[in-house]
Amino acid sequence: MAPIFEEQDIDYKEALTMLEQLTPSGVSLESFDLKKSGEIVISGAADTSLSLGEFLVGLTDPEKEFKNITLSSVRRTEEGFYNFSLKLVIES
Repeated sequence: MAPIFEEQDIDYKEALTMLEQLTPSGVSLESFDLKKSGEIVISGAADTSLSLGEFLVGLTDPEKEFKNITLSSVRRTEEGFYNFSLKLVIES
């Protein structure tokens, strides 16, 4: 798997570390789907809409290496959590 990603010169380890640092305490990232094109699809949950908003604002910071950030879906559960899915692209 690694040689495919190396051909694209994408540093997934750095990107995942940055995502971890940008994730506020009220947000849990549950799955990642790494594409060889540099796209990452993320599923997660937030305890409040403010936590989710804080996470999204952090991702859109121009100093970060993410672009084309798309919030694909958000659903509020009966328990009041927000399940979400988003896509972003790592700038290479």
